[in-house]
Amino acid sequence: MQKIDFTDEELRVAGKAAKFIVDRGFATPALLFIELNRPLNYVGSQVLALFEPFIQAFVMTNDYPAFVNFLEKRESVDKMLELIETLDEEQRKKMKEMKKERKNRKKRIKRR
Repeated sequence: MQKIDFTDEELRVAGKAAKFIVDRGFATPALLFIELNRPLNYVGSQVLALFEPFIQAFVMTNDYPAFVNFLEKRESVDKMLELIETLDEEQRKKMKEMKKERKNRKKRIKRR
């Protein structure tokens, strides 16, 4: 099986989308949605390409075509899932460390 490489621009835009999803706390629903709609990956990318002129009228970004190109590739689903899972895991670790630090700070304050 041939491995398809993503361009740096496509990976940057996919990472940006994954970060947007994780920052808003939608990692789990997004993973479920992406996995359930895996067979519609290419069709979805073509629908996005069809509506590009309308969407670009409201969203002033040059990232849209790169994201559509990213989604056209079959491996994009696995890559997107990997990006979301990685960012979500990093965010969970940071939150756990922050909670631990906050707990330690409270203990130090009580000892005084």
